Amino acid sequence: MRNILIALALSALFFAVGCEKDDSTGPTGPGPYTPSDSTWSDGSGGYYVRLNATSSSSFRYYDLANRQVVSITDAEARTNNIWTFAFMRYSGKTNGGVSGSSDVRAVDLARIGHADSVNFDAVTSVPAIDSSAWESDRTSYALVDWWIYTGPPAHQILPSRKVYVLKTAGGKYAKMTIDSISDYGRSHVGTLAIKFVYQADGSATLSGPARWSNLDCSSGTAYFSFATGGAVAIADPMTSLDWDFQVSGFDIKLNSSLHGRGQAAVFAPDTTFDALLAAPIGPPYAKDGAISVFGSLEVNPWFNYGAQHELISKNHVYILQASGGVHYKVQITNYYLVVSGSPQSAWLTMRFRRL
Repeated sequence: MRNILIALALSALFFAVGCEKDDSTGPTGPGPYTPSDSTWSDGSGGYYVRLNATSSSSFRYYDLANRQVVSITDAEARTNNIWTFAFMRYSGKTNGGVSGSSDVRAVDLARIGHADSVNFDAVTSVPAIDSSAWESDRTSYALVDWWIYTGPPAHQILPSRKVYVLKTAGGKYAKMTIDSISDYGRSHVGTLAIKFVYQADGSATLSGPARWSNLDCSSGTAYFSFATGGAVAIADPMTSLDWDFQVSGFDIKLNSSLHGRGQAAVFAPDTTFDALLAAPIGPPYAKDGAISVFGSLEVNPWFNYGAQHELISKNHVYILQASGGVHYKVQITNYYLVVSGSPQSAWLTMRFRRL
């Protein structure tokens, strides 16, 4: 619940604490200071970039090599090599791992205990970094905690029976719980008995009679559709809207963001299946996302959450290895910009330089 409250607060931050001054020369060096994406020299061989990451529905992409914003969609970014990192509000990702095809890897110098982890100017070359410390983006699943491992001696996989509200790939609403898990193995979750209510008319009412479906996940990825009430065969999950979630191994992936072009998202209210009578409209639904070197709300975020509900950069220095083995040092310096006298959030200022 705490993370949900913080996320809601972050989406509406307009506090002046920590904001840059509204002048004409940039925060510390020469260059334009305008309420738009811009890049300018830091006066010592490096650069600042101001990135308009104010959208809550799509990322803003930046290419360090050419020092410019890349205007692509999130779907195009999966196979586009001409970007290095991207931000949407406070969430960052890099072009590697689950986020992209360019194999960008990165290290947070603070996490490896480097002496100059917050001193941008002092980092003049790529430090000695163990190969295991380099990070590629990995998946952060939105629909979690639906099974429990009991441990020894029984080593059972049991359903948590948590209740979930889902937006479907087509933007309609459903509620579901996984009632039983059977015939699971080391690499798969077996068969799931799914109890659900789906509103085909698009309404948020979830008080109708429950339906049941057994989803066999033992032979690889299994796709589920609320509209059909069970398993569906999908040829191309990245383009199809005929599935809402897929079960692969012990993970549930939603048809949106990383795994499809749908609108699927999930919310886990603290209630029972029968007591949940309507789906909330708007926040706090979550989609699958990527955890990068910049962290996530729950894990190693690049910021501290201040007493006045503002985001304050930890000023960590990150080393990014881009295509061709080229290295850059990157530091997030600010999350705010004053526009017409009012502080605006999600205007990230970042400093970078090739090493």
